[in-house]
Amino acid sequence: MGSGTTISLCHRAGDNLSRSLRPALVEVHEFAGRIALDAAMTRRLVIVVEELLVNLLEHSGESAGGGQLSASLRLDETARGLVLRLEDDGVPFDPRGAGAVDMPNQDRGGGVGLALVKAFAQIESYTTKSGLNRLTLRMNPRRDPAE
Repeated sequence: MGSGTTISLCHRAGDNLSRSLRPALVEVHEFAGRIALDAAMTRRLVIVVEELLVNLLEHSGESAGGGQLSASLRLDETARGLVLRLEDDGVPFDPRGAGAVDMPNQDRGGGVGLALVKAFAQIESYTTKSGLNRLTLRMNPRRDPAE
């Protein structure tokens, strides 16, 4: 236990999302392989990370860094499960206060990502201080969220 990885992102407003997202998701898969997550849990972890990062990149707007968003995602395996810590300098957004979505966005299919995050992970904390947002989530790889 105790193994982890840190994924750093830099994204400019207007840049292609996949350019920032693809390397991060590759690192998530590598992390899952190193800690021997099963396929189902790996898929859930990838979905959670992808939804968090897509929401951040699409909705953070102009960051304090003059149109460039910086983010760091730390993934750790602990005795109590997987811990995800996302820190960014984008527009503050506490996902705990977001309401449920009735239907996906008909034009692009979005709008249900946060519901997936909440189904697969527990949001432990969110803070914003000195221009940095910090979100901590926990996932339990030994418990199937469908149960």
